[in-house]
Amino acid sequence: VWEIIYRQASPAFQALMAQYANELRFIDYLSLQTGQAGAHYDTKVTVQFQQKAPSRESTKYYKTLANQYFTRPLRTAPFTPEPYPQNVHKVLVQDMGNHLYLLSEKGTIVWKKNLGSALVAPLQSLELLNNNQQQLLYLTRDRVGALDLQGNAIPGFPVFPPQKSKLETLAVFKVQPSNVWHWLVSNADGALYLYDESRQLQKGWNPKTLDSPLGPAACYAYIDERSYLLTVQENGRVSIFDLQGQYLQGFPLKLSGAVSSTPWVRIGTNLEQSSLTCLTEGGQLITLNFKGEVQQIRKLARLRTIVFLVSFLIKG
Repeated sequence: VWEIIYRQASPAFQALMAQYANELRFIDYLSLQTGQAGAHYDTKVTVQFQQKAPSRESTKYYKTLANQYFTRPLRTAPFTPEPYPQNVHKVLVQDMGNHLYLLSEKGTIVWKKNLGSALVAPLQSLELLNNNQQQLLYLTRDRVGALDLQGNAIPGFPVFPPQKSKLETLAVFKVQPSNVWHWLVSNADGALYLYDESRQLQKGWNPKTLDSPLGPAACYAYIDERSYLLTVQENGRVSIFDLQGQYLQGFPLKLSGAVSSTPWVRIGTNLEQSSLTCLTEGGQLITLNFKGEVQQIRKLARLRTIVFLVSFLIKG
């Protein structure tokens, strides 16, 4: 790689590389990022050094173990339900024709099933049949469906939430200490529906209506022997509910900007010591505890239209 970079470098940079070759060859990773922040530019350089000079030879390589070609482009990334029975890991994908495929470890198609619509959220694994095997919960624009790992529909599914607005997010979790599966779906109008594993809508969630849609899917937290549901809306409003749909004291809390990424949640021994961190689209990293108290706000450099970004590995 060093020789490739050297050949493509400008004469001035070639001279720099030659002069500091001993130092530069120890660099394992270098990242340079610059962007406009208000009236000035912020530049960040990250350098990671190796402990010893890199070898010119590498025995590492990738080998294709299996592949499969599809007649239509794929709509989703590969998904592997975990843990799979007998530790046999199979892969699911959906194509643009709305077919869901299960692939074996050898890449062959075990089965395919037309879902009739595009998946709008990642597949989720859970156990609904008490048979020590996993089932798959999926979300399309109008329904929650469930399949076993042989591609058969689970009795009682699909489930159609009452409102006809487009469904957007799906969160699946096991409520403690009862170990009962629940799932929460949201739609484009900001309506939230919470179901248990018997497909029953829970009290307080028929629906729970917010003033804007969710950004990421909801999160579940079990703190100090109580269960909570955390939601972050597209408009930056953060809410924490109990399982009856009641707001936790201190919420909802409006952040200073829109949020689309999943928050990072840290579970502590109580509400005050538990926290969540959100990144707004304006570049603010905001940490608050489960009492609604803001603990930290960090302003990150927000990259604008004119950006120079380079990240590369330097090997001997």
